[in-house]
Amino acid sequence: MIEDPSLRMAAWVAGGLLLLLAILRMRVLDRYVGALWIRSFLVAALTMCGLYLVIDLAEKADALLKTESTSHFRLIVEYYSCRLPLFASRLFPMMCLAATIMTVVSLTKSNELVPMILAGQSVYRVLGPAFLAMGTLVAGAMAVDEWLLPRVALQMQLTESRVGKEKFQERENVFDRENTLWFYDKYNLRTRTMRNLIVDRREPETGRTWHITGAEARWVAGPRSGWLLSDGVQWTLDPLGRIEGTAHSFGKDGLLVDSTFSPDQVETADNPYQPLRELARQALDHPDEPAPLVQFHTRLVFPLFNLILPTLGLAVMLRREVRSLMLGFGVCLVVGMAFFGAYFFFVNFGSKGAMDPVAATWAPVVLFASLALWLLGSVRT
Repeated sequence: MIEDPSLRMAAWVAGGLLLLLAILRMRVLDRYVGALWIRSFLVAALTMCGLYLVIDLAEKADALLKTESTSHFRLIVEYYSCRLPLFASRLFPMMCLAATIMTVVSLTKSNELVPMILAGQSVYRVLGPAFLAMGTLVAGAMAVDEWLLPRVALQMQLTESRVGKEKFQERENVFDRENTLWFYDKYNLRTRTMRNLIVDRREPETGRTWHITGAEARWVAGPRSGWLLSDGVQWTLDPLGRIEGTAHSFGKDGLLVDSTFSPDQVETADNPYQPLRELARQALDHPDEPAPLVQFHTRLVFPLFNLILPTLGLAVMLRREVRSLMLGFGVCLVVGMAFFGAYFFFVNFGSKGAMDPVAATWAPVVLFASLALWLLGSVRT
């Protein structure tokens, strides 16, 4: 990943110029099909995002209007402005699939596809501009995942905490940069406090581990930033895991545990919408944990869905010679459900350690990409 902002900007400018050159060199047929696919994609995107807004707003209207806010309209705008990019990003593959199906049905129903083929153009050449647009969308989806979603993830959680009286995050365990394990039952987004907390920190020099259980912890900023624990117990374990000495109790005055693990990091620690380099760091820091590795490879493979799903849908459409838009949407739904069902099945196995995390993440991609190419290659045009 390019870290230097100037180099990153130069890469985007170069990519834009190459795309502009490709568009300028297109023939009339390419521009016609490309414009048709883009229109279909915009229709699919507006339809899906509109349905999401209507359904979700109808479900949360009471909670949004009952909040103590000076402007409910502003709260609604803030609430959905940070969720729409996430929703659109997750549905980009289905939007590409729907746009491709709509394009093929439109060309078939208007009797334009057959004359194009009879003129010496293969189906793949006719739909080449659509795949160029999908490839551009892959780059756009990667940019959204890398730079936009990490910025809106925290805003999503904060706006969620304002809907209702109290909002909790539930976690199993999180490691900070000092490799300290923070295990907490609940984290209150409104008050930014942890409850039912357990802390384990290993001392590399001695091999000992000090173990703390505290009922609650709140963040203290200042020269000694850290978490102030109250009503807990502290004891030390030797390298073999045996208790040393006696346990030490601390009351409401609390025990300050120095840490760089700020509330912002707590709220995004288990968030898959972190920058790719942060997901890679977590996977390297915790090689025995399958979940970070799965999250990292999921970020790598997800943009490829924008190419695999439309290719698979196109192959099914051409083999069945589908000419009805409603039937085409049925194909879209079946293909999408089959793909994502298999994908979540494999990822669930990888996250639980029942299967190699890398193989679990890439297996459905390789499987469905191979199936799509085989079906597309067997189509007679």
